[in-house]
Amino acid sequence: MKLTLMERAIIGFVAFAVIAICFLLFAFGGFSMFMSPPPKPAIRYGEFPFRMVYEVNGETLTIEDTVICEYTGVVSRGTAGKYRTWTSRLESGNTYLVFLRHESEGLTIEIGLSYFGFPEYYMGDYSERSKRDSAPMTDFSMLDSLRREENSETWKRISAEDALEQFGLRIIEVEYSDPIENRFG
Repeated sequence: MKLTLMERAIIGFVAFAVIAICFLLFAFGGFSMFMSPPPKPAIRYGEFPFRMVYEVNGETLTIEDTVICEYTGVVSRGTAGKYRTWTSRLESGNTYLVFLRHESEGLTIEIGLSYFGFPEYYMGDYSERSKRDSAPMTDFSMLDSLRREENSETWKRISAEDALEQFGLRIIEVEYSDPIENRFG
Protein backbone atom coordinates (compact mmCIF):
# COMPACT_ATOMS: atom_id res chain seq x y z
CA MET A 1 0.00 0.00 0.00
CA LYS A 2 1.44 3.27 -1.10
CA LEU A 3 0.68 6.47 0.85
CA THR A 4 -0.24 9.63 -0.94
CA LEU A 5 1.71 12.81 -0.38
CA MET A 6 -1.15 14.21 1.73
CA GLU A 7 -1.28 11.08 3.94
CA ARG A 8 2.51 11.21 4.50
CA ALA A 9 2.23 14.92 5.39
CA ILE A 10 -0.53 14.18 7.92
CA ILE A 11 1.45 11.33 9.50
CA GLY A 12 4.56 13.54 9.65
CA PHE A 13 2.61 16.38 11.23
CA VAL A 14 1.02 14.05 13.83
CA ALA A 15 4.43 12.52 14.67
CA PHE A 16 5.95 15.99 15.01
CA ALA A 17 3.05 17.15 17.22
CA VAL A 18 3.36 14.10 19.51
CA ILE A 19 7.13 14.61 19.85
CA ALA A 20 6.65 18.35 20.47
CA ILE A 21 3.99 17.74 23.13
CA CYS A 22 6.18 15.14 24.88
CA PHE A 23 9.12 17.54 24.81
CA LEU A 24 7.05 20.38 26.23
CA LEU A 25 5.59 18.14 28.93
CA PHE A 26 9.10 17.07 29.91
CA ALA A 27 10.62 20.56 29.69
CA PHE A 28 7.90 22.21 31.73
CA GLY A 29 7.21 19.42 34.19
CA GLY A 30 3.95 18.15 32.78
CA PHE A 31 4.95 14.56 33.52
CA SER A 32 4.81 15.34 37.23
CA MET A 33 1.01 15.29 36.96
CA PHE A 34 1.36 11.53 36.44
CA MET A 35 3.55 11.12 39.55
CA SER A 36 1.91 10.14 42.80
CA PRO A 37 2.13 12.69 45.61
CA PRO A 38 4.46 11.99 48.53
CA PRO A 39 2.83 10.47 51.61
CA LYS A 40 1.35 12.84 54.19
CA PRO A 41 3.18 13.34 57.49
CA ALA A 42 1.81 11.76 60.65
CA ILE A 43 2.62 14.97 62.58
CA ARG A 44 1.51 18.12 60.75
CA TYR A 45 2.01 20.81 63.41
CA GLY A 46 4.86 21.54 65.79
CA GLU A 47 6.13 24.22 68.15
CA PHE A 48 9.87 24.63 68.71
CA PRO A 49 11.04 27.07 71.39
CA PHE A 50 14.43 28.73 71.16
CA ARG A 51 16.52 31.12 73.21
CA MET A 52 19.27 33.48 72.06
CA VAL A 53 21.61 35.36 74.36
CA TYR A 54 23.50 38.24 72.80
CA GLU A 55 25.41 41.34 73.80
CA VAL A 56 25.06 44.93 72.61
CA ASN A 57 27.75 47.33 73.85
CA GLY A 58 28.40 45.22 76.93
CA GLU A 59 24.71 44.73 77.85
CA THR A 60 23.54 41.11 77.80
CA LEU A 61 20.08 40.60 76.29
CA THR A 62 17.90 37.54 75.61
CA ILE A 63 15.33 36.69 72.95
CA GLU A 64 12.96 33.80 73.60
CA ASP A 65 10.41 32.80 70.99
CA THR A 66 8.89 29.73 69.36
CA VAL A 67 9.04 28.60 65.74
CA ILE A 68 5.62 27.25 64.70
CA CYS A 69 5.64 24.85 61.73
CA GLU A 70 2.66 23.55 59.77
CA TYR A 71 2.15 21.16 56.88
CA THR A 72 0.49 22.96 53.95
CA GLY A 73 0.16 20.22 51.33
CA VAL A 74 1.97 19.13 48.18
CA VAL A 75 3.46 21.16 45.35
CA SER A 76 4.61 20.01 41.92
CA ARG A 77 8.09 21.20 41.02
CA GLY A 78 8.05 20.35 37.35
CA THR A 79 10.44 17.61 36.33
CA ALA A 80 11.78 17.45 39.90
CA GLY A 81 8.55 15.83 41.08
CA LYS A 82 6.09 16.50 43.88
CA TYR A 83 7.09 17.56 47.37
CA ARG A 84 5.51 18.19 50.75
CA THR A 85 5.31 21.88 51.66
CA TRP A 86 5.57 23.49 55.08
CA THR A 87 5.30 26.98 56.52
CA SER A 88 6.93 28.46 59.58
CA ARG A 89 6.38 31.59 61.63
CA LEU A 90 7.39 32.98 64.96
CA GLU A 91 4.86 32.77 67.79
CA SER A 92 5.63 36.40 68.67
CA GLY A 93 4.32 37.49 65.26
CA ASN A 94 7.70 38.98 64.33
CA THR A 95 8.91 38.30 60.80
CA TYR A 96 12.52 38.26 61.90
CA LEU A 97 14.60 38.55 65.07
CA VAL A 98 15.86 42.05 65.82
CA PHE A 99 18.94 42.28 68.06
CA LEU A 100 19.55 45.97 67.62
CA ARG A 101 17.57 48.96 66.35
CA HIS A 102 19.43 52.22 65.72
CA GLU A 103 17.43 55.36 64.83
CA SER A 104 18.85 58.70 63.78
CA GLU A 105 17.44 61.59 61.72
CA GLY A 106 14.86 59.66 59.70
CA LEU A 107 17.12 56.61 59.28
CA THR A 108 16.48 53.31 61.05
CA ILE A 109 18.94 50.42 60.96
CA GLU A 110 17.97 47.02 62.36
CA ILE A 111 20.42 44.16 62.78
CA GLY A 112 19.00 40.68 63.25
CA LEU A 113 18.23 37.32 61.69
CA SER A 114 15.54 36.54 59.14
CA TYR A 115 16.32 32.83 59.19
CA PHE A 116 15.37 30.68 62.16
CA GLY A 117 15.41 27.24 60.51
CA PHE A 118 13.55 25.48 57.73
CA PRO A 119 10.23 23.94 58.74
CA GLU A 120 11.26 20.70 56.95
CA TYR A 121 14.13 20.40 59.42
CA TYR A 122 11.99 20.87 62.53
CA MET A 123 9.23 18.57 61.24
CA GLY A 124 11.59 15.69 60.41
CA ASP A 125 11.10 15.92 56.62
CA TYR A 126 14.68 15.88 55.41
CA SER A 127 17.48 13.72 54.13
CA GLU A 128 20.67 13.44 56.22
CA ARG A 129 22.39 15.95 53.92
CA SER A 130 19.59 18.48 54.15
CA LYS A 131 19.41 17.94 57.94
CA ARG A 132 22.97 19.21 58.19
CA ASP A 133 22.38 22.07 55.73
CA SER A 134 19.04 23.25 57.13
CA ALA A 135 19.68 23.18 60.87
CA PRO A 136 18.52 26.43 62.42
CA MET A 137 20.72 29.21 63.67
CA THR A 138 24.09 27.49 63.60
CA ASP A 139 26.11 29.96 61.54
CA PHE A 140 26.30 33.51 62.80
CA SER A 141 29.12 34.69 60.59
CA MET A 142 26.55 36.79 58.69
CA LEU A 143 23.56 38.71 60.03
CA ASP A 144 20.76 40.59 58.28
CA SER A 145 20.71 44.35 58.16
CA LEU A 146 17.59 46.35 57.32
CA ARG A 147 18.05 50.01 56.49
CA ARG A 148 14.87 52.15 56.40
CA GLU A 149 14.74 55.70 55.11
CA GLU A 150 11.60 57.70 54.37
CA ASN A 151 10.06 55.58 51.57
CA SER A 152 12.62 52.84 51.08
CA GLU A 153 13.91 49.67 52.69
CA THR A 154 17.20 47.98 51.86
CA TRP A 155 18.21 44.53 53.08
CA LYS A 156 21.81 43.40 53.08
CA ARG A 157 24.02 40.93 54.87
CA ILE A 158 26.53 42.14 57.45
CA SER A 159 29.40 40.07 58.83
CA ALA A 160 29.51 39.26 62.53
CA GLU A 161 32.85 41.09 62.68
CA ASP A 162 31.29 44.25 61.22
CA ALA A 163 28.29 43.98 63.57
CA LEU A 164 30.68 43.79 66.52
CA GLU A 165 32.88 46.62 65.27
CA GLN A 166 30.08 49.00 64.17
CA PHE A 167 27.35 48.24 66.70
CA GLY A 168 28.99 46.32 69.57
CA LEU A 169 26.76 43.33 68.79
CA ARG A 170 27.76 39.71 69.30
CA ILE A 171 25.83 36.49 69.79
CA ILE A 172 26.84 34.63 72.95
CA GLU A 173 24.63 31.55 73.15
CA VAL A 174 21.84 29.85 71.21
CA GLU A 175 19.54 27.06 72.39
CA TYR A 176 16.98 25.66 69.99
CA SER A 177 14.73 22.64 69.85
CA ASP A 178 15.69 19.43 68.13
CA PRO A 179 13.60 18.25 65.17
CA ILE A 180 10.83 15.75 65.72
CA GLU A 181 10.92 12.23 64.34
CA ASN A 182 8.03 12.18 61.90
CA ARG A 183 6.48 9.31 59.94
CA PHE A 184 5.15 9.57 56.42
CA GLY A 185 2.56 7.33 54.92
